[in-house]
Amino acid sequence: MHTMRRRFWGACLAAAILLLGMAPPIQSLGSLPSTLYLLPGEPGTVSLPAGPLFQARVDQEEFLRLGDEPLSTRWQPLREGELWATAPGKARLEVAFLGLVPVASLEVEARPALYLSPGGEALGVILRGTGVTVVDETALRGPDGVPRRPAFEAGIRPGDRLVAVEGVPVERKEDAAARIRSAIQKGDPVELELERGGRTFRVQVPPVYDVRAQRYLIGLWIRDGASGVGTLTFVDPRTGTFAALGHVVMDERTRQPFPTRDGAVVAALVTGVQKASAGSPGEKRAVFLPQEPLGYLTANTPLGIFGQWTGTWDQLAEPLPVARPQEVEVGPALLRTVLHGNQVEEFQVVIERVQPQMAEGRGLVIRVTDPRLLEEAGGIVQGMSGSPIIQGGKLVGAVTHVFVHDPTRGYGTFAYWMAEAAGLFEEER
Repeated sequence: MHTMRRRFWGACLAAAILLLGMAPPIQSLGSLPSTLYLLPGEPGTVSLPAGPLFQARVDQEEFLRLGDEPLSTRWQPLREGELWATAPGKARLEVAFLGLVPVASLEVEARPALYLSPGGEALGVILRGTGVTVVDETALRGPDGVPRRPAFEAGIRPGDRLVAVEGVPVERKEDAAARIRSAIQKGDPVELELERGGRTFRVQVPPVYDVRAQRYLIGLWIRDGASGVGTLTFVDPRTGTFAALGHVVMDERTRQPFPTRDGAVVAALVTGVQKASAGSPGEKRAVFLPQEPLGYLTANTPLGIFGQWTGTWDQLAEPLPVARPQEVEVGPALLRTVLHGNQVEEFQVVIERVQPQMAEGRGLVIRVTDPRLLEEAGGIVQGMSGSPIIQGGKLVGAVTHVFVHDPTRGYGTFAYWMAEAAGLFEEER
């Protein structure tokens, strides 16, 4: 009998929890993002579902209000009202059923409004790496006709960073190549110092006399820089900080983030567009213009490249407010980019999905609807990364990736996240 009672009450509790989870207030709370961004002193920002069975608390007194009532560090009923912050700051908000069963927990950050000049201009991106990177190795053909791979056989792999040749530190590809040639010209092994995963090691690489090149080689491909075409996302008119691409620059061969020491962005002239199709991504064809850089790079991050703008200011667009992630909605928007020459144009797109909880670079899914962009480019092509997305008069995001099998659609990241990664909110404070 006692066992049957326990089972009965256990079943009742399970049913209650199931019904509680299906209740509209719980579903509404569960749809909230992990971080909520507010404007200080602006009431009417976010509404929370009210109910006598739900209680809330925060870990900072006098920071958040629900309507006219301040939220406390002690549990209190979740009353009808809109959540807003009294001043810049950060707190954790918790909601629980009867103050006992947690149903929601989120970070709340209040930051002043930020205004940035949206880009769209085509850029030539030039990066200088932190040292010399091994990008590949190749087989050599010796006098006996047998293929040999001396660099591979010595344990060198793509992605390794070349630190020194014969004990002499190297920073540039040209210096490393010259020292290797000098060391192996008589067939003697060369000592290389490399770094992999934070560990430094040395190897002796015996050269092979390659009958095709008619000289000694070790079969190593190295580089110290990278370049490509991208799009300017925004410039901060207060600090001169700029952002572009919306994603990290990867080494094409090693598929690792390119280790940037410094670099620059220059003006680029779009000479044509290779149209995209399903399974075949298109690309912008562009030439770098021989003029002073528009900016110098300071960081290569998962949310794009950042640096200091040194170009002209009169050609930049009027600043727009940056949308907080929860303000971005499914629906029509505009994409700013260049298809011909250096003329920035706006094209119609639709934001199909908004996911503030997603990892960087994939918080938005967009679809191109503009007839001319579809006709001339097939949708999103390489070189459009960083193209700003405008919705409701606000800068909401930037294009990051194309769907290879459906180039009319692609991913985007939030402009708010990019501004955060660039440290612009820290500047505000």
